[in-house]
Amino acid sequence: MRRSLLIFCVNLFAISMLVTGCWIGRSLGNEDEFLNLARNQVRTLEITTKQRLIMKNLGSYTVYRGLVPHEFYFVTLTPVDRPTEEIYVYEKGDFEGSTEKVFITHSLVPGEQNYLQEWKEKKIRYSFINES
Repeated sequence: MRRSLLIFCVNLFAISMLVTGCWIGRSLGNEDEFLNLARNQVRTLEITTKQRLIMKNLGSYTVYRGLVPHEFYFVTLTPVDRPTEEIYVYEKGDFEGSTEKVFITHSLVPGEQNYLQEWKEKKIRYSFINES
């Protein structure tokens, strides 16, 4: 009797966690807030790379940690003098420990190419320039 009650309680707890979304990952945050942070990052990149950059697209991507999806924003940049090159400025979650910290980084940082390969469900949400 006690064992079946314990199993019932554990199952009830697991179901309630799934229903209430406690195991759901991070959904997209505030678009305007991200764009403000991304513009600051672009200014910093322009100073460090000594080239003018144009913001092309705003998009989102998903990274899975196990079965848990974490959604983030990104912007695609292109240098004015090399319009075929793409640079990403994006949100990234720091999954160290039990808490997740979100920060802004860019694809020119050494070692970030491996992280870009983890991106799933990449979607362009808005284009800033006309690609004709």
